[in-house]
Amino acid sequence: MMAMRGLRRLGARLGLGLLLAGLLMLLACRGGGKAPPEMPPPDARPSEVANLLQDIGFRPTKGNYDFVYEWDKSARVEDALWLADKVQVALRGTHVLFKIETH
Repeated sequence: MMAMRGLRRLGARLGLGLLLAGLLMLLACRGGGKAPPEMPPPDARPSEVANLLQDIGFRPTKGNYDFVYEWDKSARVEDALWLADKVQVALRGTHVLFKIETH
């Protein structure tokens, strides 16, 4: 509930009403050192993840969300699913978990 209020406040500050999607990310970290050949590729650095998300239209923010996506129209459920699919494809192989909230 607190996150929804934060997203609404952010949208109001930007003059966008409720046409935002907030994204939280959880980065994996397995430490340094050389991994054995059977291990998956190393985790993505936060700056690399930020670049991937910015490439698909998110922008970094402070507060309750790490990134926001500004809709140019009222978002429907289909739009939210399209956006989640787009994020999943962009982050494939990075070992990053994400959560999207739309309001």
